[in-house]
Amino acid sequence: MPKNLKTSLVSIIMPTLNSGRAIEHSLKSIKGQTYPQEKIEILVVDGGSTDDTAKIAQNYRARIIPNPYTMPEHAKQIGLKLAKGKYAMFLDSDEVLRNPSSIQNKVRLLEDNPACKNIVTTGLISPRNFPFICNYINRYGDPFSYFIHRIDGGNYYGSLRKRFFVEKHGRDYEIIKFKKSDLLPIVDGGGHFFDLSYLKSIENVEKNILSATVFTSMCSRTQRLGVMKGDYVVHHSAPNIKTYLRKIKWRIVSNLSVKGVNIPGYRSREKFLAKGLRLKKYLFIPYALLIFPALIDSMLLSVKHQDLRFFVHLPLSVYTAVEIIIQTLRISILRMTVRAGSYGQT
Repeated sequence: MPKNLKTSLVSIIMPTLNSGRAIEHSLKSIKGQTYPQEKIEILVVDGGSTDDTAKIAQNYRARIIPNPYTMPEHAKQIGLKLAKGKYAMFLDSDEVLRNPSSIQNKVRLLEDNPACKNIVTTGLISPRNFPFICNYINRYGDPFSYFIHRIDGGNYYGSLRKRFFVEKHGRDYEIIKFKKSDLLPIVDGGGHFFDLSYLKSIENVEKNILSATVFTSMCSRTQRLGVMKGDYVVHHSAPNIKTYLRKIKWRIVSNLSVKGVNIPGYRSREKFLAKGLRLKKYLFIPYALLIFPALIDSMLLSVKHQDLRFFVHLPLSVYTAVEIIIQTLRISILRMTVRAGSYGQT
């Protein structure tokens, strides 16, 4: 630990639901950090696990908090309300910090650059021997997200410095400066680290549902973002295509008008966009169903990664577009009640 580094409390907010197969890897990576362990609080916000998730979390001295809504975004919201740290990080139970100095370096970045309040990792990588679909998910999330933001999640560092202005070059980070006209990228997956005290100064954490908009709310004000170098997060994402398709459908349902519990998602971020940028989402349907535009992107992705399997982007785009049409018809025209269950279930 650098002698001049302030050791403020860091709250790690981890949503869980039957996460026993993955959570220990994530917790081990936290306990292996060089940052003082007494200055880290782990909030495991659990949606009612029936496996050994809670037992494993207790072994790592995590604080276990019930999440009656089961969904991860609500878990994050609960964590925001109860976190005591000056800084906070969203870390999913299937995400592993690869760099043992990850937390230490992020605290130092925020302490040295008070105008910057948010930090993202270098990128998301898949574990060895995981199915190819995990690589696609970690890099591009889903076809709609890629169409809107054009960011490679496996290389946030390279994608952001290529598209936006680099205000400052640090030893193990860079600070991106956004313009008012920029479409803020969605790059807050895999250990989004932020100044929680600043968030509480600009938003009502107790009353407002903020979990999906923490990143956009803060960055739209500061117009800055720290991006780490050499600080990857290993993400054990969807194990197969069937599970992934269910998650795409869940995201679509959660972003349309649903009955029951409010689910924060893409729609809640739209208020931070200029009107012209909000219209871009309507172009996704012709992008996918006209085939040719999505086919071009599939070819470009395959060439970029030298892997023909990235042609999966085309059928996934068509599937996503068809599901958007179906769910829109059910909800908006047929007035059918649609409920989103826990993540990946509808």
